Amino acid sequence: MTDQPPDAAAKQLLVLGVVLVLQYISLGLHFFGFDGYSIVALVIAGIMVVLSASVFMDLRWSLPATRLVAALAVLYLALLCLGVTGDVAFR
Repeated sequence: MTDQPPDAAAKQLLVLGVVLVLQYISLGLHFFGFDGYSIVALVIAGIMVVLSASVFMDLRWSLPATRLVAALAVLYLALLCLGVTGDVAFR
């Protein structure tokens, strides 16, 4: 079926739990109402993207072109974070 090791399901469940906890942290921070919420939320989103891409998309075993596209997507997310940070800082 797949070439994954037998402990892959446990690893995926662990990462799913971490992603859900990060999501609930982001949601909880929204209700505290502090000024830097958007920056913290984007950092949490970036962490969730890296975790999801590395575990659920099997980027370690994919083609180099697929890895390049994933790296460019993370770079694009970083540029969006910088844009939001600049917009919040200079308003």
